[in-house]
Formats: sequence, C-alpha cells, structure tokens
Amino acid sequence: MKGFFETGGQAVHILRLIGPGAQPAVGAIAEVWQISAATRAADLGIGLVGATPLPWQDRILQRHGSSIPDPGSWGNRLSLRIMHDATPSQPVLFRAAHREQLEVSQMTGLEPGAWVDIRQGNATFSTTLASVDTLRGQVVLADPLPIALDPDGPGPMLQVRTLTAELHFSGQRVELFSNLSPSVTHARHFAQAITRESQFVRVAPMAVTDADRLPEAGDYSLSGGRDGLELQTEADWLAALAAQAAEDEIALIAAPDLVRTPPAAPPVPDSAPVAPDLCVLPLARPRGRIEGELHNAETDAPIADVLVTVAGEGKTTRSDENGRFTLKGLPLGIVELRLFASGYLPADPLVQARIDASDAEPTLLRMMALQEVPALSPEAIARVQQAMLDPGLVGPFRIALLDPPAPEQPPEALLEWVSKLDRSARGFAVAPWIGVPDDGDDALLLCPPSGHVCGAFAAAEALQGVHRAPGNMVLRHVKSVPLLLDEALATECYRAALNLIEATPGRAIRLMGSRSLSANPDWDQVSVRRLFDALERTLLTRFDWAIFEPATPLTRQLIVFAIEEFLETLRRRGMFAGQTPEEAYSVRCDAELNLPASQARGELIAEIAIAPTRPYEFITFSLAAQAEALNVTEGA
Repeated sequence: MKGFFETGGQAVHILRLIGPGAQPAVGAIAEVWQISAATRAADLGIGLVGATPLPWQDRILQRHGSSIPDPGSWGNRLSLRIMHDATPSQPVLFRAAHREQLEVSQMTGLEPGAWVDIRQGNATFSTTLASVDTLRGQVVLADPLPIALDPDGPGPMLQVRTLTAELHFSGQRVELFSNLSPSVTHARHFAQAITRESQFVRVAPMAVTDADRLPEAGDYSLSGGRDGLELQTEADWLAALAAQAAEDEIALIAAPDLVRTPPAAPPVPDSAPVAPDLCVLPLARPRGRIEGELHNAETDAPIADVLVTVAGEGKTTRSDENGRFTLKGLPLGIVELRLFASGYLPADPLVQARIDASDAEPTLLRMMALQEVPALSPEAIARVQQAMLDPGLVGPFRIALLDPPAPEQPPEALLEWVSKLDRSARGFAVAPWIGVPDDGDDALLLCPPSGHVCGAFAAAEALQGVHRAPGNMVLRHVKSVPLLLDEALATECYRAALNLIEATPGRAIRLMGSRSLSANPDWDQVSVRRLFDALERTLLTRFDWAIFEPATPLTRQLIVFAIEEFLETLRRRGMFAGQTPEEAYSVRCDAELNLPASQARGELIAEIAIAPTRPYEFITFSLAAQAEALNVTEGA
C-alpha cells in the first residue's frame, strides 16, 4: 500500500481474506460484558450521507448492525481500560412523602439515566435518574429513597458517578470514551456508546438481564483472534474476486498477496545492544522497575525464554517458564521494550516503569505467534489470475494487474508465465518483483510490483487523464530491481506483452511498458482499453434517459447531438487522435441502424466510432436501449 500511495495512488478498496478458522478476538468484563473486535460500518463506506450501501455491505448491515465482527489476530493487541469517576458532591432536599423526588442546586451532570449516589451519614443509596426538570431544579429517581434516609436528619449529599473507558492497541491509547453510564436509559450507555463510536470493538451484555450491570474498573484484554490463513484456499480468492464486483468505482484490481512466499521467521538476537557511552556522568535520579508477564495473544498461555530488551538502555532479561520477567534500574516513565521469541512476531510495546517495588502487579504483554500461511500452488495461482481477467466474475470496466508467481525468476520463466495467460485486453502483466525498504532498515524486501504499478496508473490519470498510458512513470518507494535485461531480452518481453520495471543508471526506477495482454492491435495498449471503459461507463450513466424515449427521428437526432457534444469535449482535452472532429470520432443513429422491426420492439441503437491513437483509425461500439436497459456492445 505504501508503494501505491507514494507513487501517486489516491483511493483504494482493500479486501482482506480470512480463512475458515478465523475468529474475532474477544474479552470479558467480570463475566457480565463481552468485548469483541469489530469494525464500524461507516469505516467500510456504509451509511455515509449521499452514499448507497453496496449489496454485500447491505447484507452485513442486516446481519450485524452498524458494528461488524472483524476476525483476525490483530484484535489480540486490544485492551479496554475502565475507570470510575465522580463529580463533586452537592446537597439535596427531599420530603418523606415524595422519596422519588429531589431538589438540587446544580444541574451539572444530571440527565435521565445518570448514575447517582445519595449519602446521609453512613448510609449510601445508589440509583439512576428517571427524569430531570432543569427549570424547577428537580430530579426524579428511578427508585424511591429507602426509609433509612431521614428528611429531618443531616442534609443528604448527591454525587454523579460516571465511567471512562480507554481502548489501547499494543499498549497505546487509541480511543477515549467519557461520561458513560451503566443505565440503558442514559444517552451514553456504556456498551451502546462504545459500540457506536469505536472503530475497533463492540461491547454487549452476555445476558439481557445484565444490561444495567455496573462494569468493574480494571484492564480487560482481548484474545483468541485468529486469521485462519492456514486453511486459505483458491476458493477464498475466487470468492473475494466475486465480492468486489459489487463496487462500481473500482477500475484496477491487483492481488499481490496471491503470489506471496511464506515469510521467514524473524531472527532472534543473541543479546541486547549495548547502550552507547555518552561520556557524561548521569544525574542521580529515582530508578524504575518493570514487572512483566508475557502471554500468547491467541491462547493466553505464558511464553518462556522471551528476550526482553529496553530500547536505548542496554538492559536485557529473559522470561521464565511462567512468562514472568523483571527489569530494574530504569528511568521513570514510559519506556520502549523490544520482545523477541522463536515462533513469534517481534513486538515493541510501550510500558510504564514505576518506582522500584518488588510487590508491583505485573504488566501483561501479549505476543503474536507466527502463522504458517501456505502458498498456493503455481496451478492455483494461474487459475486465480485467469479469473481476474473474467469480467463476468470480477465485474465490468476493470483492468487486472498480474504479478509473476515467484520472486527472482529468470527471463525464460517470466516469458513462459505470460504465454499461458489469456490474451485479454483487460490483463496487464508486469515484472519483475521489486526491492523495497524493510521497515526503514538498510535491508531490502522483495515484493510483487502490482501495488506500485496501480499507483503509476493513478499518477498518469491524475497528470493527463484516463487516456494517459502508465509507461515511463516513476515508481516511488522502490530501492532496487533485481532483474536486469539486455536490449534483446527486453524487446522479446515487450513483444510478449510483459511490461518491465527497469532501473536505468542515472534515472529513477520506472515502469517501461503499457501493453495489455491482447493480441488484437486495436487493444494492445492498456490506455485504449481504459479510455473505452471510461467512455462506455459514462455513456451508460449519462444517456439512460434514452430507454424511456420512442425511437423517432427526433429522438435519434437528439442522441447524436448529445453524444457528439460529449465527445467533442473529450477531443479538446486531447483524449482522441486527430485535429478535427471528423478525424477523431463519428456518431450514427439513423434509420439504417434502427430498422422498423427493431423500432417495433422498442429498441434504439447508436453506433459510435473513436480514433484513440491515430486519426481515422476508428474502434467502433454500439449503444443500445432495449428492454428497459441500456447496453454497450463492442465491435459493432
């Protein structure tokens, strides 16, 4: 994704594949409330003002509401911290005959559903407010005051109790929810407000009768999230391709993870790096301590023999068989730990170092186990890539960017791969894999190029328009191209419709081709296919009124005038070849095309010819209104 945006991409739809064994991370608050990893529907573009929900999103909304379960191990890094707060106490008045009604002097924090404590001496009564009358300075309690409270005794005091919740991701606060109440009648009911506002979790009572139960203060971690990728198959990819067809906006599709290789396990360093000698005596200051406990984020089992280092301090230790570790002599405040263990992803949580005390409660930290994600077989990759070229599956008006099935393939293997692909104008094969920075390190990571090339398409379109070819566009966030070809091999690749990424000395790394996979010379430039896609998409939208009009000579003339006006605007922007309208396009909607028999069936046909690359060399398609629908047919 970084390569896409760095190169010039502006908008992207990301479809995340999960396997059959995927589960969302969940947690529990005192066996009463359940927390689960979820995504807000609004973050998927659902329910936005002026937006029409997509059919597949509509089904998700009907099944799950505005908060959608989001499976995956990412949720294991979430935790919810709950804190109890209170406003300053204020005196209240009540009468023995009206124990459900109080008179108050200040209305701050008082609203229907607010959770309040009323104290008189040693007696405390907790309830919620049923209603609030700000004009009279009165509140009505959901439950009447007990007899134990004496209207003639010491003045009762009222205190509003609230909840505050913080959502943490990898130890860092990412969301804050304030002024919460356990009452379901409150505008900010604890579970409803978090579910409504959070981008990451939803909270629900485990039983309907628990909806008003007070959540206890504390930290509550989520666990058990699984990606299920170890069971991912070719069928999951085909289902994903079919699912994205419902989105009309998509113009390019790419699947770089389709050709992924199983990642190597990250190395575990033998010891922590030594802190640099600053040649300055440090000032005496209180020292802190961290007591930690390391658990598997999925199974919650303790992890032994984890190398724990403190960034910049040179201190190191390892966890014991119970996952416990201790670090002493640290600066007070937030420090960054670095965690390494065989079979786990490295982690760098931020942890609070506290005053040195051996009885400190351990900080619970979780690490993500490496998942074995099997690569698809070459045959399965080939079938999925063929499916990406099928408009019947992936939807119309799309160009599929195809990656080589493996990194560091020789030219002969790349040419063999391209030769087996369908000769479709909707296919764009690009090679080789490219070297990108690995997390800001000097090391390079080989990755499929389609994400960067999608950015090149977007940059070319933003520069001149959809007719601008992506060839010769600079690819950003690329450090190297491992395959260097001589001129003869590069020419052979060009003839085979394989678009190369090249690193020329003294120049930036660029995409050096714009050929589609089509064997038809009319469609061998991908920019021609994209231009016609844009034209056809626009005509289908702009002239849908024609399906309701009779096929009279006047209607036919109106259609010709309207289409010619639209095409002339595009010609003046340089989208067609030719200096004059006659050289660039033509439009017919005459009696020869619209025979009496077709008119009797309610059909109306217009023939449109465009010269995309050379004057008078037209590619023709027809626009037909029939059976209450507008259709485009190419090659008419």
